[in-house]
Amino acid sequence: GQKEEEVVEAFSRTTDPTTIYKLQKMDRDNLIDITSFDVITWLKNEMDVKLKEECARAIVYGDGRKSGKNKINEGCIRPIVKDVAAYKTDVTVGYKDDTDSDIALALMDQVLVALDDNHGTGTPDALVKQSIVTKMRLLKDKNGYRIYKNLDEIAGAMGVKRIIPVPNSIAGDNLVVAVNLADYYVGTDKGGQKTMFDDFDLDVNKYEYLIETRFSGALVEPKCA
Repeated sequence: GQKEEEVVEAFSRTTDPTTIYKLQKMDRDNLIDITSFDVITWLKNEMDVKLKEECARAIVYGDGRKSGKNKINEGCIRPIVKDVAAYKTDVTVGYKDDTDSDIALALMDQVLVALDDNHGTGTPDALVKQSIVTKMRLLKDKNGYRIYKNLDEIAGAMGVKRIIPVPNSIAGDNLVVAVNLADYYVGTDKGGQKTMFDDFDLDVNKYEYLIETRFSGALVEPKCA
């Protein structure tokens, strides 16, 4: 078990907000030439989607950057997979051999067993690496028929509410993250709401668009992931 002082420190921590932003530039000439649709509205919508994706990645896995001025501060938005043992439990999956079916079955069994010790709110979702989702969907019985018709059936067998496939490049070495995101608290200061800025740079003849948000985030329930 953990030392008492480590647990007290984990449960009494504070998490301050940080800023996440996305910058986009477009040549004025190109903007004038595009007349078939409203490119500015499309661009701003695309930036909004990408910002949400970046925030979601930071919350679950971290932003993927090792360092640099643009790296999201993991002391402000605490990635679930990197959190301390007081809030999440790491599980290593063992299997007999490297066949797709054995890996998928072992993983599903281990998630179901691990959830016995999960203290989160309600039934968690499972964010599953895409290559693992494929292995699960391809599982067949002795007669060669697919065992599971859809992701809902797989979720039921794993004891989770739903399966959320995650691109391999984002999930990395994390095969499954089982968590109810209701146990991950996101907070912001006044003025930290999502904001869009635009400007024109005369020197390079480019329009510049910036969308940013400022918030903090962390798991708030013990052993909930």
